[in-house]
Amino acid sequence: MKLIVDSGSTKADWVLVKADGSRVDFASEGINSMTQSSENILSIISGIPHLITISNQVQEVFFYGAGCSKGETREIVESVLASLFLNAVVKVDTDLMACALATYNNKPMISCILGTGSNACFFDGNSIKQKIPALGYVLGDEGGGSYLGKQLLKAYFYETLPEDLRTQFNRRYSLEIQELLKNVYQEPSANRYLASFTKFIGDNKMHPYMKDIVKTGLQIFLNNFVCCYSNAKQLQINFVGSVAYYFQEELRNVGKEIGLSIGSIFQKPIEGLVAFHCK
Repeated sequence: MKLIVDSGSTKADWVLVKADGSRVDFASEGINSMTQSSENILSIISGIPHLITISNQVQEVFFYGAGCSKGETREIVESVLASLFLNAVVKVDTDLMACALATYNNKPMISCILGTGSNACFFDGNSIKQKIPALGYVLGDEGGGSYLGKQLLKAYFYETLPEDLRTQFNRRYSLEIQELLKNVYQEPSANRYLASFTKFIGDNKMHPYMKDIVKTGLQIFLNNFVCCYSNAKQLQINFVGSVAYYFQEELRNVGKEIGLSIGSIFQKPIEGLVAFHCK
């Protein structure tokens, strides 16, 4: 049996591929070793009953996750998985590699993540090359859900949000400053909390103010993470992630303005990963 996992900060997709080629799909809370402890990660995985009952039958685990860069953060995930799947060879890589493998179309390209967070790389079919580091939701994640959520929340609490949107926001969330600060500065997975407000932006994306928030975020992302490659305008730019998927019209329009060729946009990379590991 093979277990293939793609995990962002918000959600994780799991596919168990059996010896006869059949598969079982399920989902869990997202896993990010930069914002979660090993105990938290263990609790998430252990909370999937079907998975634990067949853990000793799994021979290979391919885990791609947010925060799984080389070093301690990758080792945290490897250690937890190895403790649960005792008979399996465990391989852990970044969500950026998952993105690259899932969007590769047999030509060199730039592959991007626009989900809760954001990232990008050049992929030639064998290895990824990254010019700009991902700095996470505090310093970076431009264009991603946590970034967009921050812009909305700042506008609300700074009282620059238009009154019609402010009324809707109040009705929907009744959010007090103390609750916001607690969730951002005291509770785990603040990036996921911030990104949750992207749903409000999406529901009101035709409003001029929201259009500006989204367009500005996408412009910053493309200018910083994509245009840093000297041949960016000669390559196809492919995407995975919920923000890219739900704002794909806006993304294509901004890309066209900059002179970029936006190619494939997938909400999730899991199907591409299954195809890659089962070919």
